[in-house]
Amino acid sequence: MTITLSGFKSHGIREPLINRIAGILDEHPDGTQIARELLQNSDDARPTVQLQTLDGNIRPLNCAFQGLETSSIRDSRLKQSVHELTSLFADLGIVMLDYFSNSRHPFLVEHVPSAERSLVLGFIAQRCGNSWPENRVITREEAKILRGMINNSSAKKIKSFAMKLGHLRIWQSWTQIGEDHLLICAHDSSFLDCSSLHVDCGLNINWSALGDNSDFIREACNKHFSIMGANQVSIVRAVETRLLPRFLNGSLECTGVTRVAYIEVFKKIMHFVEEDEHNTAARNLLQNMRFFLARDRSFRSSDALFDPQDTLCNTIFADMPSKLPDQSIWDLIWKTKKHLFLLRDSNDPAVVRECATHVLDLTQGHTTLTPEIVHSRATTLINFIYENESQINWLEPQWKIVPAEVTTKPLHSEQVPNIPAYQSFGELIDPIWQDVVWTQCAFFPENLKPSQHFKNRYPRVGIPTADMIVEHLKVLVNDLAPKMTSLDLQLAFKSELSKVYKVLNKVGQNSEGIKGLLEVGFRKPYILKGFGANPSDPKSWLWPNQLMLDIENPTRREWVVPQDLLPFRQFLVAAGVKQMQKVEGSATAPESGRNESLEVMLLRCFKTQKQHSGCLNVRFKFVDGRQILAHRSILVHMSEYFDRRFADVWAESTLDSSDP
Repeated sequence: MTITLSGFKSHGIREPLINRIAGILDEHPDGTQIARELLQNSDDARPTVQLQTLDGNIRPLNCAFQGLETSSIRDSRLKQSVHELTSLFADLGIVMLDYFSNSRHPFLVEHVPSAERSLVLGFIAQRCGNSWPENRVITREEAKILRGMINNSSAKKIKSFAMKLGHLRIWQSWTQIGEDHLLICAHDSSFLDCSSLHVDCGLNINWSALGDNSDFIREACNKHFSIMGANQVSIVRAVETRLLPRFLNGSLECTGVTRVAYIEVFKKIMHFVEEDEHNTAARNLLQNMRFFLARDRSFRSSDALFDPQDTLCNTIFADMPSKLPDQSIWDLIWKTKKHLFLLRDSNDPAVVRECATHVLDLTQGHTTLTPEIVHSRATTLINFIYENESQINWLEPQWKIVPAEVTTKPLHSEQVPNIPAYQSFGELIDPIWQDVVWTQCAFFPENLKPSQHFKNRYPRVGIPTADMIVEHLKVLVNDLAPKMTSLDLQLAFKSELSKVYKVLNKVGQNSEGIKGLLEVGFRKPYILKGFGANPSDPKSWLWPNQLMLDIENPTRREWVVPQDLLPFRQFLVAAGVKQMQKVEGSATAPESGRNESLEVMLLRCFKTQKQHSGCLNVRFKFVDGRQILAHRSILVHMSEYFDRRFADVWAESTLDSSDP
């Protein structure tokens, strides 16, 4: 065994002497003082002694300048790691000398540094450039060891070459697609930040099911990722930038394993918000971003979805899965975490309006739902409206959302109004008024009559106007009466007519405009001579001014009101039927020598008028004591002057209760 010391020649040492020194070293492995000094003082010394390396190979001593010795490794895990990386070290040209096989060579101890994690990593970092062996791929087992060494190293010791380590393909990515995509380098990759909360930030989530994130490090929070060139991101940011875009553009569908992974992410974000109430990014993601899975597998912000526990919303929008939360997500939050979201319910007036608008669309035929389903949803909405306060004016004609019913009873079917299936609240009438307006309108269904709460707010709802009743009478008289040729129809017709007269009789007591309504629009007379008359015969009808109340015998101009019409006196008077008013009293007739007409003379001699046996008698007393008792109707028909006088304020002003 020889030692070539080229430096000796430059100092004038002859070749034989060099051979002699080598021989001394060969005989005395521990060396002598002179040989040791020669070796230490010669910069060009290149020993060629053959040494055994850790992998069992025999290498020249000059390799020790590029190697590390393993004798002083006290960390058993590191020592095991170094042994397991023997093949990688050999391929990279890194010599790990086996101290126990070369312990007699002092050069090994004095010139070769002891193996430490930072030194081992430093040697590897030097090979990360162009000197990395071609086609040498780090295996998964080697990558695991190197990850452990980096994680357990001091950032200060590896900082100088950390960027080079960032090019090692030793970090697991989220994706599991293929062997080539399993390991990635830290440089320009991203990693999750777990430092803000002492919780698992999402490493148990199957991120590979959420899309191809091959540049995302699947590793717990590591203090070295940043100095190796990786980008730190939070799970919220990762969801915003990596996951949601795929869901929203349709490149990733939330089904199967992807759905399971999404739910895990959803749970994790909720946990972040609960652990840190000031985590605005996580809260914003839950509430305002399109991260909430709807029933149609689309993604919505929570404030675009309705609370499924709200009966109104859940019923009205049952056919719109995009407006209700996915059931799996709802099961996660409804008991204890619903407050983290901005789900909408019917306490919001805007939601009630939205429900009403949707029902309005349904009632107008903008749907494929069956009429029964539409009717059911409209019923739910209306019952809600009846029992809840609202800022909406439900009497506005736009809200045609109430199911309308028309009557088809006998005779009613002869003139059914052409009315849409849904009407506004102000257009429908309470069915208790059905008999007097059934040709004019539709009615509230019996089970949807306005509640008292609703009536208190809208007192006139469901009540027909006098105009509607009069219009209904016009239809009966003008259109239906001529058709009443059979006895059964006539009886039914007269029954309906009496109901109209009865209601108009009540209205006539309180409506000053009823006469005006009755005078407009009738083409034929509308007062039946009696309920024994034939309504299909035009002669059975009279105009109001052809009738007189309170007289026994008709005159040439008037008919006596039939007894069966007397219960409707107020209606008849309002319509224009003449009546003998019951006026009693006395007045003094002064003497006068002037020539006066009989009318004036009689008027000046007016004494009293009294009702007797159904007749209205008028008593006149003259100055000579003579008296005349005359029937008022005679006077009325004798002169229009008396007709006016006996019915106006003048007659009333002559009342005298003291006169017998």
